[in-house]
Amino acid sequence: MRVLSMSELTITPTQNDTSQLYGLTGAEGFISVSHKKKGGTFTSEILPIGEAAAVVDSLPAADVWISAATLHPVKSGRGSAADIKRLLVLPLDIDIKTNGIKGGPEAYELIAKLEGALGTAPAAVVSTGGGIQPWWLLDAKDPMWESTGPSDPHLLELTAIIKRWGRLCKWVAKGNDLGNLDSVFDLARILRAPSSFNHKYPDGPREVKTTFNGNAQPLTYAQVLAVLDHLEIPSYDSDTELLGTVNTVTQNWPTA
Repeated sequence: MRVLSMSELTITPTQNDTSQLYGLTGAEGFISVSHKKKGGTFTSEILPIGEAAAVVDSLPAADVWISAATLHPVKSGRGSAADIKRLLVLPLDIDIKTNGIKGGPEAYELIAKLEGALGTAPAAVVSTGGGIQPWWLLDAKDPMWESTGPSDPHLLELTAIIKRWGRLCKWVAKGNDLGNLDSVFDLARILRAPSSFNHKYPDGPREVKTTFNGNAQPLTYAQVLAVLDHLEIPSYDSDTELLGTVNTVTQNWPTA
């Protein structure tokens, strides 16, 4: 892990979609920006949230991801679930592919059904070039979305509620014959950076575009928990097991 210094990077004011999206979260502190150029290595930087947009803008030739949580001081890499300080969003990565969600209409149907369950639309929907990532924002005034550090007992409850959220998403997708979802729902999830480019496809770079919804409402911990309980989404003892850093870049996965 390396924290960017001002001598290494000139930061200029910007209002790209990453800046606007983080602005909606009301978050302060540090986040991770991860990036990978074609043929290069996966690299993560820890930096103040206000500098994220400028870093994204400086990496047009790389795939770029941003963290869905603010972080405590990180010992290495982009941070693990134990490093999160405040969760900013309910993470959901909808991949549109043969063994994923069937297509764009199905992806938006899934979002609509989850919107009905939660009682609010996502504040933003990010089109990644190969899928959709909706951002349901979490209430910045609710301390229940926060962790004081790795020894905080509430961190296990945060881990559990996100795993139950993932179970709800999969249940809705499968129950409506929309396709399959990624099995990873963790606190340290990284998502495609708005205003970046997706370079994984042979037809050339695809811009990561964002649509904002000004009528969306942030969700409290109690609201999300009430939805999961009302829909009888099960919880298991294993839900409180913390994941380490999850590598979401498939090119870096080791051969089985």
